[in-house]
Amino acid sequence: MKKIILTLSAVLVLISFNSCKDTNKTQEQTPVAVKPLDELQPDTTFDDVVTTFEALEQDPNYNSLLKLVNQARMIDAVKGLSDVTFFAPTNAAINRLPEGTYDNLRLPQNLGKLQNILKYHIVQGETDAATLVATLKDMDTPYRLKTLTGGYISLRLVEGVIIITDEHGTESKVSEPDIETSNGVIHGIENVLIPITK
Repeated sequence: MKKIILTLSAVLVLISFNSCKDTNKTQEQTPVAVKPLDELQPDTTFDDVVTTFEALEQDPNYNSLLKLVNQARMIDAVKGLSDVTFFAPTNAAINRLPEGTYDNLRLPQNLGKLQNILKYHIVQGETDAATLVATLKDMDTPYRLKTLTGGYISLRLVEGVIIITDEHGTESKVSEPDIETSNGVIHGIENVLIPITK
């Protein structure tokens, strides 16, 4: 009889323990409200989320971009990014460059120019698409963001789509928003952004 009671007690403890685990799992999956831009903090996602570089490496849509990153000798720099928003040109965006531009950018003598172009796509501070949309809705003028080059890109909202304009007036849609990584967020864009050469 004692054995039966002990066995039943053990089963009840296990059921209770598993029930608590399921409750905790549900709470962890509850979405957190998006913070305003000025309250954004460095990303605190789980350790198993890939880095910005790994996310680009694993997505075939960014093969051409990674070739440029490698050519620019910026692999370590991209791996070392922290708390950034990367407006990353897709393969289609790079294919839209004027004929010969892609090959020209990969020439050794254009290393500095290529590095500058790549840095122009990166903004310090992690900002998801929902926060950008909420901010742009309330603005009558384009929202300017300072890039790692020191130059600016301008953002505005057109029929719910985020449009980025570079310093030459070239426009690009955000086509693949919110690729979340452990050290920032990637937004895929449809055109390459070019800074003004100083």
